[in-house]
Amino acid sequence: MNKQGFTLIELMIVIGIVLFLIKIMAPQYTKYYDRLRQTEVSINLSALHAAEMAYHIEHGQYTTDLTELKWKPNGYHEDPKKSSSFYTYGFIAPSQPGAITFYPGTSQAPQALLTNTFAEGNTFSAAAVAQHAEDTVEKWVVTHDGTITQDQ
Repeated sequence: MNKQGFTLIELMIVIGIVLFLIKIMAPQYTKYYDRLRQTEVSINLSALHAAEMAYHIEHGQYTTDLTELKWKPNGYHEDPKKSSSFYTYGFIAPSQPGAITFYPGTSQAPQALLTNTFAEGNTFSAAAVAQHAEDTVEKWVVTHDGTITQDQ
């Protein structure tokens, strides 16, 4: 009798090998994804800093109104399903009619996590925050001097 196919042992060995490879590759994928998100933060906060600097040169002060800056984070889209921006960017600022002070990201971090952000006269501090599945918050801050730091 000619039988074709795999035995149960052969199938279990293949599944074991695949699981072993996934176990080896998962930490590398996580590290790669973390570096990718850090690059997103660096690029977007640098662009926000440049927009604030240009606004300051023209108006003599900084602003929390991102529509006045004509700035949006790369990858941002009004429809969250189409957005590729992970972090929530901006300021906590008093409500102004027509003003946009933050752009939400796909991590759905609320504006309330943008603590200690402001724009007053010759100084500002803006932030990018992400809320991870394990309920941890990641926060990055850019200041008027262009310094980008991770705030714990």
